Amino acid sequence: MRMPLAYAVFCSTLALPGCTQPSSAETGASSNAMAACHEEASALAAAYACEEAAANDMLGQVDAAFAKALDAAITEDASYSSVMSRKNEPVDPKFLVAPALKQAQEGWLQYLKNQCRAEGETRHGGSGTDSINSLCRYRLAKQRLAELETTISLIQR
Repeated sequence: MRMPLAYAVFCSTLALPGCTQPSSAETGASSNAMAACHEEASALAAAYACEEAAANDMLGQVDAAFAKALDAAITEDASYSSVMSRKNEPVDPKFLVAPALKQAQEGWLQYLKNQCRAEGETRHGGSGTDSINSLCRYRLAKQRLAELETTISLIQR
């Protein structure tokens, strides 16, 4: 199976099962044009499967980081509430971290959906739409993971 170089590089850098660099035999030219078309289609399907798996894996990491951040935020909010209670002062909801974090995550999920749909639609539903959507989801999830890790650090300091 021939895999386009861009897909092969992307997949091999992720080190996910089924995402391997094509062998020299797989990248060789076929003398049969129809067989070459089928090989290309198969390679593209494998590349898409790799991209989709990478995006889903990264989104899973985002979910785990969000859960960790939310747990830290809830703990921080409880501490803030306790301090305010000892001072006989009311808890100001605008200073609670957990609700703000939940709102930010909901907004990010909506942004992810809309942005990746917009990027995918640059192909007008044609070939590459799903691939572009998966790559977008991977890229944005990777960025969100870094943001959540920063949030966790800020809460825990």
